[in-house]
Amino acid sequence: MKLKLLNMILSMMNKTNNNNNIIINNTLDSLMNKKLLLKNMLLDMNNKKMNNMKRMLNNNNMNINNKLQHLNNMNNWNTQIYNYNKNMEIMNTMNDKLINKLLYKMMTLKLNNMNINKIIMSKTINQHSLNKLNIKFYYYNNDINNNNNNNNNNNNYYMNMMNKLMNIMNNNMNNNLCNILSYYYNKKVTIEPIKLSYIYLNSDIFSKYISLNDMDKYNNGILTNYQRMLNNIMPKLNDHNISMNYINNINNINNNKYNNMINLLNNNNNINNYNNYNNYNNNNNNNNYIGNINNI
Repeated sequence: MKLKLLNMILSMMNKTNNNNNIIINNTLDSLMNKKLLLKNMLLDMNNKKMNNMKRMLNNNNMNINNKLQHLNNMNNWNTQIYNYNKNMEIMNTMNDKLINKLLYKMMTLKLNNMNINKIIMSKTINQHSLNKLNIKFYYYNNDINNNNNNNNNNNNYYMNMMNKLMNIMNNNMNNNLCNILSYYYNKKVTIEPIKLSYIYLNSDIFSKYISLNDMDKYNNGILTNYQRMLNNIMPKLNDHNISMNYINNINNINNNKYNNMINLLNNNNNINNYNNYNNYNNNNNNNNYIGNINNI
């Protein structure tokens, strides 16, 4: 009997253990499933976040590209080219360099086998578009600051030639330089020369002007030569005359203001005196009228 009881108890214990193991296994499986679900959810969230970040970056890049295109249209570089064909881009850059040399040779002509160097030219700015090319450059007449009368005839002839060249570049003749260049670029070409009145308005021209002038750096020093050169090319302003004119203008304004105030006061006094005189006459007339009535 005892053995039977023991066997029954052991069987019961085994059943309970098995049940407990099953429950534990089920709980472990459920936990594992929950962990997997959480992992999958986190992965999905990270993927969505990464996709959103990529979209934001792409949008920002698109905005930056649009801004850069807008800035490229505003800026003036030495060469502006928008080509999808690399071969065309190389050909255009080569042509631009050749045209730059050609214009420089035309602007610095030699007369009587002597290079006068009266015209200083800047680098060309080539603005390419689909149907047009605009070549812009600045130039300065260096002969304005030189007062040598020996080469007046040559200088006048040189300037006349330069004016004719400018007119040829800008007129609508069939054999002008723009039409000739248009055959090489296969689009319309315009040349835009801009004359400068002051040499410091363009850095390239200013540096060329400094390099053209001979400076004795050992006798007088570079500083004095630069000061003398800048005094010759900078516009001269008479500070004393400007200050005196300013003071005189202020004095005139103040005098006019005071004169107007005095005239206004005099007019007011005259009006008051006239009113007082009229009131006095009216009172006298009234008194005389009342006296005459009493006498009657």
